[in-house]
Amino acid sequence: MLSMEAVKVMTQLKELKAFSRTVFKHCVAQVSPRNLIEKELKVENGKLQIRGESIPLQNNFYLVGFGKAVLEMARATEAVIGDHLRTGILSIPEGSQETNPPQNSRLVVFQGAVNNLPDSKAEMTSKRIAELIAPLSASDVLIVLISGGGSALLPYPIPPVTLEEKRSLTESLAKKGANIIELNSVRKQLSLLKGGKLARLAYPSRVVSLIISDVLNDNLDYIACGPTVPNNLQPGVALNILKKYDLLDKAPNSVLEVLKKEFPKEASDAFKHTRNYIMGNNTIALNAGCELVKKSGDQCYIMSSCIEGLVTDVSVALAQLSTLICKMLAKTINKAAFIEGADKIKKVLCLNEQALKYLTAALANEPLDKIVLMFGGETTVKVTGKGKGGRNQELALRFSIAMDEISAQDHVNRLFNVILLSCGTDGIDGPTDAAGAVGYNGLTDAAKEKNIEVMDFAKENDSYNFFSMFNPDEDLVKTGHTGTNVMDVMILTIQSKG
Repeated sequence: MLSMEAVKVMTQLKELKAFSRTVFKHCVAQVSPRNLIEKELKVENGKLQIRGESIPLQNNFYLVGFGKAVLEMARATEAVIGDHLRTGILSIPEGSQETNPPQNSRLVVFQGAVNNLPDSKAEMTSKRIAELIAPLSASDVLIVLISGGGSALLPYPIPPVTLEEKRSLTESLAKKGANIIELNSVRKQLSLLKGGKLARLAYPSRVVSLIISDVLNDNLDYIACGPTVPNNLQPGVALNILKKYDLLDKAPNSVLEVLKKEFPKEASDAFKHTRNYIMGNNTIALNAGCELVKKSGDQCYIMSSCIEGLVTDVSVALAQLSTLICKMLAKTINKAAFIEGADKIKKVLCLNEQALKYLTAALANEPLDKIVLMFGGETTVKVTGKGKGGRNQELALRFSIAMDEISAQDHVNRLFNVILLSCGTDGIDGPTDAAGAVGYNGLTDAAKEKNIEVMDFAKENDSYNFFSMFNPDEDLVKTGHTGTNVMDVMILTIQSKG
């Protein structure tokens, strides 16, 4: 029978998990596509207003969109523009649900890209988009809606490359550990619409791109592979990426033929007709989450919105940072030791210098029972096993392992409940029905009590099946498609068990 103290600790852990879920859901809600569009698009005196730009409404608007968030973006945009919208085409993920679609909408919606992988359905929609925008004239206005997942939903390979060849190459790069920037660098060199080619095709019409960013630092070149911005890649970059991951000799001849061609030079006026606006991003989501935490009376710090790199490295760094915080809270190290330890992992976690200073001061000067840190970004998993999972579930699992390995040598962590929720804001983590998972110290011991060996699952990259078997109701986070995408959100919560 459990002691009163053990019951108290378990209850606290359960409450922390529930609160982390609440904060995550709030982060996602604040980057709702409809809310973002309604805040930015207004009609005044017969003109569409967007951040100081004024565009006459003359029944001359067209709309295309591709990505996980564009359905709601498009519905909100159509509601503002009204009958001035002539027609539009959307490419959205297979399985997206819409309750009560509007009657008489001029938007045609196509689904594709199952499990965020380009397929023949998405390719057909891309061709329809190209056919719609190619005839537009200087008197027309094209609204382009772009969000995370847009790359998979806008596949249109340059002949003789086939969709299957391009997809296979991308999958091979991902399995080798290529990051999103490297993946997109190759994708847009093989595409008829990415890398600014959509905007060029729409010339001379006026192009207004409304974007929800799912990449680090909101780099327009890499959001859906930059279909409406100039291609700034240097010749040979894509080939060098294939060489880096030992795929140059394995690539199809058609791919090599396209990648070895000279870049077309951009015309000086090719993008003067185009404006790109970031509507939402990871920082907006993190700020919203932190504000909610503060309203509950707890300390919260946004430590980074630019985490990248391998899950194996990031999970260990997060566990090391957690341990440093536990030691500061337990007063077993001083401020100088904390700073020294944090400096060693600062680069891996892309820690914000100012946030780190505020955190250090709070830990040194204030009596704290609980603290919450927010992180954002997008990690990478180097797949070596045959299991099922996603980067967020893998991060939660490996964080738990790292915490317990540290605790075996340094018992201070056991004085605290330390939990990490890591989830994709799109609600989909890898080829699973989960958005992510919750990891925490003590998980490996709890799993052993159920005769579950955590490392066996980690070695096989089988995080989904681990959490499904171990404690799915509390530790797997399932939201379904959220309709938005601003990368991943990680919420680290540390609270004294005393």
